[in-house]
Amino acid sequence: MTTMRTWIEINQDHFNHNISQYKKVIGNRNLSIVIKANAYGHSITHIAQLAEGNPDVHSFCVATIDEALSIRAIGAAKPILITSVLDGDPSSIINKNVSLAIYDAESARFLQSIGVKHNAIFPVHIKVDTGLSRLGIAPERARDYIRLIQSMPNLSIQGIYSHCAESNKAENSFTLQQRDLFQAVIEQLLKEGLQFPFIHFANSAATTSLDLPFCNLFRVGVGIFGLWPSLDNKLITQEKYPWFDLKPILTWKTTVRSIKEVSAGSFIGYDRTFQAKTNMRIAAIPVGYYDGYDFRLFNKASVIINGMHAPIVGRVSMNMSTIDVSHIPNIHIGNEAILMGPYSHIHPYELGLLAGNPNVREMTTKINASIARIITHTDATQKANLNAYDIQSISK
Repeated sequence: MTTMRTWIEINQDHFNHNISQYKKVIGNRNLSIVIKANAYGHSITHIAQLAEGNPDVHSFCVATIDEALSIRAIGAAKPILITSVLDGDPSSIINKNVSLAIYDAESARFLQSIGVKHNAIFPVHIKVDTGLSRLGIAPERARDYIRLIQSMPNLSIQGIYSHCAESNKAENSFTLQQRDLFQAVIEQLLKEGLQFPFIHFANSAATTSLDLPFCNLFRVGVGIFGLWPSLDNKLITQEKYPWFDLKPILTWKTTVRSIKEVSAGSFIGYDRTFQAKTNMRIAAIPVGYYDGYDFRLFNKASVIINGMHAPIVGRVSMNMSTIDVSHIPNIHIGNEAILMGPYSHIHPYELGLLAGNPNVREMTTKINASIARIITHTDATQKANLNAYDIQSISK
């Protein structure tokens, strides 16, 4: 029996497959993978290690200085772009091949002052707000803002970009409006003689659904982990590229730690949300909402043991959950239980729907970072002898 309480397996073969699919779409242009938020729960350091050895990955996108430094700490050397707010000491990334997003005069002046102090030049990407209305300079102010940045000798413009608000939807009029607005800004700036090493607009969904000939870098996040941005995006993508498919790379596992008999009429778990209608055999697994397993999955979801689904019964506790194993023959303490993976009923997308949350990113992102991640090369679907989950099998 393994001594690990719970662990995450990351399938390197599936990761490389997903990278190859997006690279085939964009051709000789640059693929930057988004690995913020602990690589959407997959482990920023493990994914960075895998990507460092994959020649199709050009660079990384992260949200914080700490994330950038964690990538450098493991020896990964590919370029990094920090796409969110300044959250730490910019001097810590000097000469580390890390670029920063800038979007207002205050952040630019602050970076300039740090650059002067340390006799350093910060590479920056200018963010243009085309409709998301978070960070970004207004399109009509882009030229003046660039003039301001050009007046600061310790800032070097390496790119310009924007971000989609709803590119995962089938109804794409707003996304096209954003694209056209950004393209118009770029064309005007180029006419005025400005040059940008990198121009980028697309996220995972837009990379496969939009034509973006004016872009030379693509930021792909959820897709590299084998998760579709939406069912709409899958249908649009596979109509455009019939060969395109994604393979989820994450499988979350634990082991059975206790098995007991429960009499008919007994209540199971906190708040007595489940009552046994017949005599039952239940098992305890040492995973709960502290680990990132969604509390709302109680009495709804299941895990897989010995190739069979075992329903969660009773509340998901902080560090423990109980499952009905009455129908599973030859079950023993130490048997492996699969909580989440590329299978029917436990796919992150389906678990999200069961929890009332259609955002598949949240289901993996909130998995506790302290849980061990292990790189595997085994095709988990074949090993488990289970049917792979298909997002199209679930209603929107």
